Amino acid sequence: MIQINFNLSGSKQRIIDNPPILLNDDGVQKYTMNLDADNPYRGNFQLPDKIQANGWNLTWLDNLIRPWLSTSPTHEPLLSGWIGEAGQLNPPIPVLDYPIALEQPQVSGIDFITSSGRFLFKGATNYLALARHLIGQEPASYAGANVDCVLLTAHNITSQQGLPDLRPENYSGYFNGLHDLGIWLNERGRLLYAICLADMQFISSDYNWMSNFIRDCANAMQGVVGFFSIGNEFWNNGFDPNKLSRPSINIPCCHGSIADEAGSNGYDGMSHWDFLDIHIRRDYPKMLAHCQVAEPQLTYQKPIISGEPFKANEQPEFNKSYTDPRIFFQGGRTMSAYNGGVFHSFCGVYSIPLSPVQDACRQAFFLGCVE
Repeated sequence: MIQINFNLSGSKQRIIDNPPILLNDDGVQKYTMNLDADNPYRGNFQLPDKIQANGWNLTWLDNLIRPWLSTSPTHEPLLSGWIGEAGQLNPPIPVLDYPIALEQPQVSGIDFITSSGRFLFKGATNYLALARHLIGQEPASYAGANVDCVLLTAHNITSQQGLPDLRPENYSGYFNGLHDLGIWLNERGRLLYAICLADMQFISSDYNWMSNFIRDCANAMQGVVGFFSIGNEFWNNGFDPNKLSRPSINIPCCHGSIADEAGSNGYDGMSHWDFLDIHIRRDYPKMLAHCQVAEPQLTYQKPIISGEPFKANEQPEFNKSYTDPRIFFQGGRTMSAYNGGVFHSFCGVYSIPLSPVQDACRQAFFLGCVE
């Protein structure tokens, strides 16, 4: 047994009560977190020797720890062998990357499931992760998420970052890069939600181009654990999803994100494939009722995620962006009632590190997610 001790007393950070026990896909215990009965700031993680024998990634463990801290650690935990101000690795463990065995969630009725039970979609907007990967930059990482939501085409947000339009013609090795990004995320314990079409007003209005692009993206996703959508908010992004066919792909596939009300942009205006990605209204507190999206789930009997909800930002924006972590905690808790949703942030749109305010909202959102 390997034991990692932590002591966060100096920075007054508290591990939340009743932390979960995580399991490998084969049901073997991965590690347990124990709290000191007399001091809620101290405790340890215990890992089976099997993990040490296989090698493991401290960054990955760091990502698992972060959602269970009530505030961000003063120091980067684990990366240098420390947690908080007094924790240490005992005994020292080599930092070795290895592929984490992820199981592909499947659709069963209104749920995503794996062999371990219900899979809760805990996503994070990481829209330009592919663009950054293709130019040799490491994509941002948002702790607490188990799914990265990535755009495969873009014009507006790439131009705002001084990047060319995101499309295969502008990036060498585009489809290989998409596959490599998926594997890179999977090795770090995260799934890729690949969203094909966005900003088609600027990319292409040719449906043959779109169909071929979706097909090639689906082929690039072979062997990647994740989810697939043909596009983002078709009414804003210049394409008609009903003119596009489902690609041949063996992961859950969405016919494109939709609005959260009945109508031509909503859930009764198009066909549906494996799951629905509903973009809820963003005005607090009414948006919390829409997080539940009970009506379309009952109607279509398919899993539903909330793919682009209210956004975290440094400054509030009326009926759109918020700075109060309590709002995000409520959102995470409410979305957990069905299949989960996405932590949406200003920095996540550009795939850059979160600001302090947005990071507090991230932490609150994932603390609110209850499996």
